[in-house]
Amino acid sequence: MQQRDNGQIMTIYDPETLTPVWARPIVQVVGSSWSDDGERLAVAAQFSGGIVFEVESGEVTTARCGLNFKASAIPPIGGGFANQPSVCDL
Repeated sequence: MQQRDNGQIMTIYDPETLTPVWARPIVQVVGSSWSDDGERLAVAAQFSGGIVFEVESGEVTTARCGLNFKASAIPPIGGGFANQPSVCDL
């Protein structure tokens, strides 16, 4: 896994060929953890929740949104310490 720029793109690479498997926009990543079987990747994003990806396809299997971990129909206001975009808004 590589995040090219904070708040930009996260890329998953094939460990044998080092070729990109998939890439997704994501807010700044502060931590990640692979499942024991290597099939899922959990990512914690700064101030904006967490998300679990199915590694081969990049499909989101679970997401918890924002500081309070709730979904909102109203888009966040960008900028400022507490108004960071949620992983669910990407």
